Amino acid sequence: MDLENKTIRKVGAPIGNQNARKTPFKDAFKRKAVQEAHRIELMIEKQYEKAEEGDLAALNLIIDRTEGKPMQSTEVSVAEGTDVKGIMLGFVEGNGNKD
Repeated sequence: MDLENKTIRKVGAPIGNQNARKTPFKDAFKRKAVQEAHRIELMIEKQYEKAEEGDLAALNLIIDRTEGKPMQSTEVSVAEGTDVKGIMLGFVEGNGNKD
């Protein structure tokens, strides 16, 4: 195999990606969870108690964490006999500005 004319491509995050800088807070929580696992168990128990008392937010959180959040779907209908030639998607940033 001739490697002289081959381009070596680095796999991974794009150059300039800042995602790794965003993890110190998450990492601190993970360390604390390992160090004090009994407290995590108490929090989980409290969540189940709240769900049993009728707290829908607590119940939804438990379902989302154990079963996964349901996929979002959108139903589109057109007049009968109309051909759909394509779908155009647009993405909006969190501040409402179009991408």
